[in-house]
Amino acid sequence: MNIKFSREFAKITQSEAIELFNHVKNTTGDVLELGRLWGGSTRIICHAADSRKVVSVDIMKRQLKAFTNEDNFKNLRIITADSRYIKLKEKFETVFIDVKPDIVHINILNVWDNVTTYFIFHDYIKIKYILDKFITRKKLEILSLTDDLVITKKCSTSTGMKF
Repeated sequence: MNIKFSREFAKITQSEAIELFNHVKNTTGDVLELGRLWGGSTRIICHAADSRKVVSVDIMKRQLKAFTNEDNFKNLRIITADSRYIKLKEKFETVFIDVKPDIVHINILNVWDNVTTYFIFHDYIKIKYILDKFITRKKLEILSLTDDLVITKKCSTSTGMKF
């Protein structure tokens, strides 16, 4: 599938967009997004998710400039809230976290119990030191790295989140 992608409204590369799209397309569960800016990654996730639920959380209420007039995602729920403190009841197979590096750790801990399988992060180089803690403690394992987008999976032996 050809991904309609605009660098103007997404801070990810074309390769990262393709990797994100393909990952979501090849999974079956709902998707949570933390950090959406102008909706570039949100749009990619919604296209890949088809009719599955997509919940997007961002602290700022902004126009989804990446969306076109043809985009009518009935599966998308937009939440304007601080992702560090939001309490969700649903379960998601995948979470895509693209927030400021200094709040990534608290975002992971905050949604840990809501996410069943995959944690995807943007800005891997900036947050590598944070992810290394989860990896060395066998909480997450890296599945793929494309440019600055890393896809991780919860380790099967992972229980509880005490740090």
